[in-house]
Amino acid sequence: MSDPRAFPRGRRPRSSAGRAALACALSALALSSCAQRATPVGAAPLPSPPLAVTVATPEATWTTVKVGAYWELLRRPRKGSTWSLATPPGVDDGGGLVLAGAPDGSLTVGFRPTDLLRFSPLEATGDGGRTWSQGLLPGGLANGADTLSSGPGGRAWALLQEGGGEVVARSSPGSPWRRVVSAGSLRSEPVASPCGVEAISSVLLPPSGSGLVAAVCDRPGTAGIFAEAAGAWRAAGPQLPPVLRTAMVRVVRVTATGGGLVALLLVRSAAGASIIAAWGSSGATDWRLSAPLPLGTGTPPRLLEAAIDPQGAGYVLLGAAGHRLALARATRASATWQGIPPPPGSVTSVAIDGERIDAFQPRRGSILDWRLDAAAGVWREAASIRMPFS
Repeated sequence: MSDPRAFPRGRRPRSSAGRAALACALSALALSSCAQRATPVGAAPLPSPPLAVTVATPEATWTTVKVGAYWELLRRPRKGSTWSLATPPGVDDGGGLVLAGAPDGSLTVGFRPTDLLRFSPLEATGDGGRTWSQGLLPGGLANGADTLSSGPGGRAWALLQEGGGEVVARSSPGSPWRRVVSAGSLRSEPVASPCGVEAISSVLLPPSGSGLVAAVCDRPGTAGIFAEAAGAWRAAGPQLPPVLRTAMVRVVRVTATGGGLVALLLVRSAAGASIIAAWGSSGATDWRLSAPLPLGTGTPPRLLEAAIDPQGAGYVLLGAAGHRLALARATRASATWQGIPPPPGSVTSVAIDGERIDAFQPRRGSILDWRLDAAAGVWREAASIRMPFS
């Protein structure tokens, strides 16, 4: 159950500077959309989640950046300050890269299918990218940042794109993949009836506990998160407050941190679109919700990236026409959204690792790395990462 006190009416960030910065940024983003007629609830589909993602392992921090028609993997050593190109060679990455870090410190990279690639290859490293081992999924990875998840002992879940989503699992590296659940079979579960499962959108293997899936619901007022145990499913998502019982909800990100589960929800209601962060217990039985981050009543800004850092803070990078950006953060302690100085307008993704925030601007033949100077409240050019084809 969610704590109704965690969704207070009219609650505002405590920091007046952060509140003003976020309000100004969102006002600028909304200029082009506020003049348009408000979209009725359910009239327009909720957008697909963004694909850019950052994963931290004991060896390094990894992030994905789209450069032109292709995606690249960047690596920064845990004791270093400079990013370098680390994309595994020899595989077409035009469909996108999905990252999954495991409790043992290894990283698995999944390659989404393209027109010429129907199945998804996997590349895994346990030594910070010095060597890679190959694998293959029995189908193509679905779109989204959380469609591949690694657990203890080499366990893994993957979400394939067939038929609204099919979850497959393996018990160890090299073992065969088996079917766990499909969108159709989850839809038929009585526990999923309030959701009306349209598709499965993400998977999660926490370090301990049951595996979870997030679903796209075609019924309002439900955040579709379900936990599996011994072949049975139970509802594990947050209960939304009454004001959102008629809203359409999409789980944009869901992950596990040391403090439990964290989810980012994209909500569309009669009052407009908004982002809500949710923090759950390790058993996903008790959730706290943030105040909503309003996106306006017209066509909302594009959600360029949604991220959750190792401490459980949620981040969103928003963009609109004219290269206007807004960056905001919500922590469990405050349960409110605070504005962060927006990165330069040509930035397409950010990498968040604790107190350090980098932003990446693809250019011809290189990727420009901007780093936030939090004390000064400004972004500074940190490095230029050259591409091998430049």
